[in-house]
Amino acid sequence: MSMDFVLAVTITDSTKTKDVYTETIRELDRHNFEFEMVDVDVNVEIESSGSTDEVTVSPL
Repeated sequence: MSMDFVLAVTITDSTKTKDVYTETIRELDRHNFEFEMVDVDVNVEIESSGSTDEVTVSPL
């Protein structure tokens, strides 16, 4: 008996010094994993108080 399932994984380098994306894809291919890329759109709303130069950024 088998069951289909989905596993969503996000891999990031908090130091922003390594290309984890390319290496992850390479390793998935090397180990014969089946995967699909998921397009993600990031929307950011910027609000300004108008009287100062401060800006608040909030993810939607």
